[in-house]
Amino acid sequence: MLGGTLATKVKGKSNLDAHQDWTIVDEQKYNSYNLWIPLIDTNKDNGTLGLIVGSHKWNQDVRGFNISNPYGKYTKQFLEIGFEPTLKAGQAILYNHKLIHYSRPNKTQTKRNTAIIGVKDKAADLQISFCLDNKNIETYKVSKNDFYHFDAQKIKSNNEILFVNKLNSIALNWNEVKVIYSQNLSKEFQNLISKTESFFSKLLNKIGF
Repeated sequence: MLGGTLATKVKGKSNLDAHQDWTIVDEQKYNSYNLWIPLIDTNKDNGTLGLIVGSHKWNQDVRGFNISNPYGKYTKQFLEIGFEPTLKAGQAILYNHKLIHYSRPNKTQTKRNTAIIGVKDKAADLQISFCLDNKNIETYKVSKNDFYHFDAQKIKSNNEILFVNKLNSIALNWNEVKVIYSQNLSKEFQNLISKTESFFSKLLNKIGF
């Protein structure tokens, strides 16, 4: 366990943009997750968690501080294909940090309170990635203290660098995203959401697949 936070979504008009969480372990070998626990019943009206099924398989790009989010600009389109489960207070979603997720605005008068707990594979060392020169992504081995009290310059000065990657400036267009989505959507999930009046086919047609 990596500690947690309490998050409150008050009534508002804005979506939480579609995004992936930071890379904090070597994802070639290990995984890290968030445990998202609503403290009240959640649904589309008050901003339940939306998930893009299969998106944890899309790429192996490193994510972190000052590294652009290539998916945020497609939040509106993701709203059409995301899986947004209705949860009771105390139920939970455990999702991989690589998974694209978002949430809709809270349209109600009641605050949507959630507890969010970070976890990782026990054997995995913590690492943090960031870009400070708009050219290179540097990844460093870090302690829990570095993780909780993030300071890029301090980490750069005091910690072991693991590797350097060039910043990827190639942006995917929506047509490319749609193809990747189709290729990585499991048949089990397609069957699940296709049971009622060919819902999956209607959904694909609606968003232009």
